[in-house]
Amino acid sequence: MAAQQASPFGLSPTARAVQISPTNLAQRAAGDIGSAMLAGFMVAPFVAAVDKAIAQVASGQSSSTMKSAAASMRELMSNPVAYVKAPAFKYVFALYAGTYGAANLFTTFEEMKDKSMPLAKTSAIFAVNCSAALYKDYKFARLFSDKPPAPIPKPALGSWFIRDWVSMAVIFAAPPKVAAHLEDTMGVSKEVAQPVVQFGLPLMLQPFVAPFHLYGYVLYNNQTASWAEQKAIMRREIWGAIQMRWLRIIAPFSIGTTLNKEVRNALKPSQ
Repeated sequence: MAAQQASPFGLSPTARAVQISPTNLAQRAAGDIGSAMLAGFMVAPFVAAVDKAIAQVASGQSSSTMKSAAASMRELMSNPVAYVKAPAFKYVFALYAGTYGAANLFTTFEEMKDKSMPLAKTSAIFAVNCSAALYKDYKFARLFSDKPPAPIPKPALGSWFIRDWVSMAVIFAAPPKVAAHLEDTMGVSKEVAQPVVQFGLPLMLQPFVAPFHLYGYVLYNNQTASWAEQKAIMRREIWGAIQMRWLRIIAPFSIGTTLNKEVRNALKPSQ
């Protein structure tokens, strides 16, 4: 079987093809979806707070990303039922449950075929993640703005698409290559190189993608503003957006991926 590449979801096909009956396939699909939903549910409260904070400072609803995120956490602690019923939670839950689900189901497909398909797998996960993320940002922009709901400017959608395209490229494609380079040139063991790179590269990426995240919201809330006015908002709020993105990346691509992997393995039916 072809050599495996490290996955941000901690998933890889088994070493041999799986003989799958219809019942077994249904059980596997149920486990794939169930683990994805659980992982999505666990990371959504925190990610929703972070993304809400970035949207609110861009619209002027909040003066600080930290204040907005802290207010969301207080709301979660004081009334968790109302928090998970709110639209912000639902949109983020759908985003990550869908992303983890796509990864899980494609991994099951690879196991059935006894074949690793990293390019097809990355493309499938990117398509699901990017589509859901753009829809989530569209909804957040309208939810957390003092202006009447309006169409999202195409440049704002383009800004968010660039953010997701660059993020997924780094998260999926770069870690195996960088880890291999560390192993070959610096003698770092595979067991150390892969997790360090998988965790470190997304953190290093955030100062480059946070401006695209923030700029989409700035464009939506200031469509008639001049470039100089938009740039002034970006300059004022960018550091808070970078901090939020640093915090944000930990939940879905560390805690969430580990939980998704462990639950999927626990729910996988025996051969």
